[in-house]
Amino acid sequence: MPYPLDLNLTSPAFQAKPSEPTTPTPDSANDSVSGKLVCGVGINDLPGHSSYRDPKTGKLRLQPEYSAWNAMINRGYGKKTHARCPTYIGCSVHPDWLRFSGFKAWFDQNHVEGWCLDKDLICPGNKVYGPEHCRYVPPYLNLIVTDSAATRGKWPLGVTKHVRGVGYQAFCRADGKQIRLGSFACPLSAHKAWQEKKADVIDDALQRYMKERVVHIEVVRALIHYADRLRADAAAGRETTGFST
Repeated sequence: MPYPLDLNLTSPAFQAKPSEPTTPTPDSANDSVSGKLVCGVGINDLPGHSSYRDPKTGKLRLQPEYSAWNAMINRGYGKKTHARCPTYIGCSVHPDWLRFSGFKAWFDQNHVEGWCLDKDLICPGNKVYGPEHCRYVPPYLNLIVTDSAATRGKWPLGVTKHVRGVGYQAFCRADGKQIRLGSFACPLSAHKAWQEKKADVIDDALQRYMKERVVHIEVVRALIHYADRLRADAAAGRETTGFST
């Protein structure tokens, strides 16, 4: 069921909690990454903090904060990344985060181990990686409102045409699995089934998120908004064309 708009968002359960400290790892004195621009724009101005020597294997390994920064820069400006994942074309990085030190300062305060750096959950359609809209979120939230516009074709969200026979099918992803919702005579009927199921999936994800050790109020508000919008569209017989409008 939809969440009430007068939900008490000042409750302690909604306040962000600090992530647990992690054990520091030794920096490498022979950091091979230092002194190089990443994708021609990223500046590693903390060469001693980008990698460390694994005490067990002796191999040079990237620090988590540098690995996250490097991957982010590549999503914004890496030609190979864009060729492999065209959805990142058009993305960019806030000037403060083009320097590794700027990103690391934010990372140290916000990173949650095992979570994903998300740029558009709280600001649909956002293409800029930066401190205003980026949050670390659990993997089950990272792609929860992706509309797959580049790959889903001409049919509404959640809808495919029967390969054999007539009619349409509706599918919705939940917990990493694609769930078949049934067959329908027209694409809008299939889409409505998807809208209703997707709203339920978002509700379930929100309930799960509220039990995490870190809860961002902006993420909570966004999830409530998405679920309410899906239900409103379904009730009005209106197509949900994406989450960025």
